[in-house]
Amino acid sequence: MNQLMRPLFPIALLLCGALAASLGAPAHADDDVMRCGSKLVQTGIDGKQVLALCGEPTQRTTEEVPVLARRANGTTFVNGKVTVEVWTYHRGSSRFPARLKFEDGKLVSIEFVR
Repeated sequence: MNQLMRPLFPIALLLCGALAASLGAPAHADDDVMRCGSKLVQTGIDGKQVLALCGEPTQRTTEEVPVLARRANGTTFVNGKVTVEVWTYHRGSSRFPARLKFEDGKLVSIEFVR
């Protein structure tokens, strides 16, 4: 490697690593955070906290979903139930609506509906 290329080599490696990391990241990586005014809502908090930060959702749906488990022989069986709620917030004409999914009262995902 010649004298002119040597100082640029570490920078080129750093840029290639950053590019590879950004290409490998999932497209929905920041869908686990939503802004409500000046507050941030993140997965892991409960419904009461979301209501305090964002107010009532525009729409709510609730259903009981069976929890399946797998036996050693590969067959499945119902091992209980989980309450799944989906809250939709329409956030104005310039922003995508947000769909928040709760399992047994805990926020597990935030999806922006395009």
